[in-house]
Amino acid sequence: MPRQGNYTQEQVNTRLQDYVFPEECAAGTFPRAFAPEMVSAFIADRVSAEKPRSPARMVRVTRLVRFYTLRDRVGQLQGLIDGKEKAPKDLARSGLLIEAVGQLGDAGRQEAMIKEYERLVADRVAEQDDGLEVLIRTYFSLPPQASSASIKKRVADARAACEKNGPPEKLGVLMNDDIRLLPWVIAAKARKDWIATKLQGAEQMQRWASSYLLFDMDTPFKWDEYAGFALVAAARQQGDQAAVAAIKDAMQKVKPEEDEQELTQFRKTRGYRAREYFLDSLTEQEQSDYEKNERAQDDLFC
Repeated sequence: MPRQGNYTQEQVNTRLQDYVFPEECAAGTFPRAFAPEMVSAFIADRVSAEKPRSPARMVRVTRLVRFYTLRDRVGQLQGLIDGKEKAPKDLARSGLLIEAVGQLGDAGRQEAMIKEYERLVADRVAEQDDGLEVLIRTYFSLPPQASSASIKKRVADARAACEKNGPPEKLGVLMNDDIRLLPWVIAAKARKDWIATKLQGAEQMQRWASSYLLFDMDTPFKWDEYAGFALVAAARQQGDQAAVAAIKDAMQKVKPEEDEQELTQFRKTRGYRAREYFLDSLTEQEQSDYEKNERAQDDLFC
């Protein structure tokens, strides 16, 4: 199906309202087939400092902005950053906004997001619940020039405080989750930044496609989604056929005889969906394989 169907603004608003502010917990599949300017108009009209407040709904807003590369909404998102976070959910909401603005903003906004991130790292709310995990995962999406020094120190200080004051179970959680997660995220960010800054054209798109198909298995969950957004953004500049070529090239790495069957089908389904999104036609064999194995395992290109 063509990505930009013949929809009215009212139809787009109704679908996006159901996606961002669902009455039920589930938001349904990702709305990928709209004109970017219509999605931008919805966000300009329906998103404010008070709505949405929940991180779960802000995830959907920022996914729309990143998927549709809505640079005209970056200033709006920057203005939504709380600045007075009182609870972990406020921290998570601000982290999502920092990620989106940091990815799509110009050099000035990127520097501003790094400063906002440093502010959050120093905030006492980071000590609550899963605040440190939120900050570690947010670090992954920061611009290339962001330093890991502050989050490293924050995690080290948290560990020292736990060792001194307990309780033991809190130290166990910290050791198993945050301390182990941090070097993983730092390495993944370095790899992401290398692709974004050192590679260009077809080679860069191929690496984004490869990452989206989960050939970077030692990276955190944000990696493949970030790669998907980056692939879409690159296709807006280089064209659909360049994206299709990158995906096909990445799919050459799928080795059914070496990988687990479930992982093989996961990668193939992702690849087929992404190719269809970029208006490529599947062969009869590919279509049959796709229909036989399709599952609701991913909603970025479905």
